[in-house]
Amino acid sequence: NSFDTDWNLPYKQLASHYGWALEQTFSGAAYNNGQKHNREIPTPPLPQRVIILEEDIEIANDFFSLMNSTADLLDSDQTLLAVSAFNDNGKEQFVADTKRLVRSDFFPGLGWMMSRNVWDGPASHPDTGLKNSWAPNGFWDDWLRENARRWGRQIIRPEVSRTFHIGNIHGASEGENNGILNKIELEENNVRWEDQDL
Repeated sequence: NSFDTDWNLPYKQLASHYGWALEQTFSGAAYNNGQKHNREIPTPPLPQRVIILEEDIEIANDFFSLMNSTADLLDSDQTLLAVSAFNDNGKEQFVADTKRLVRSDFFPGLGWMMSRNVWDGPASHPDTGLKNSWAPNGFWDDWLRENARRWGRQIIRPEVSRTFHIGNIHGASEGENNGILNKIELEENNVRWEDQDL
């Protein structure tokens, strides 16, 4: 059993899969051109950003509204790395303002959006693209938190989380953080982010 010799193997495999999926999406390789069901299917335009959701996450009703409303900020502000829907400090006693977004130096993950510019690197600095050295030792989320990856960029996140970690004991972490993550509040009101002055 390979897990007996390398306890990091599940994390390495997960990071490798994330990197592969992100490159397939941003490069366009994920889109199978040609005929299906006896009709020609045109190739869609390459995406400018991607939303990453894990299998053990519940999303709030306004999750996609939040992502849609912050997409232009992510595309236009070179000081942003991502938009996340999760607040690691989002316990009930620490949160109140359901419409507040903050900039953070900490990457929370658990339901987030990244732009093509961050993956490929901007034309002026393609060496800063995450795809150039994607999480070689696993633990992709910790790797993404390193200053060498962020290049001073920040993450926008809500004060009250828009994702809730259900806690799958069969995942790579085997539910080791469930006791902490299960105390994070999930916003139940539906904020119409398109109407907010962001």
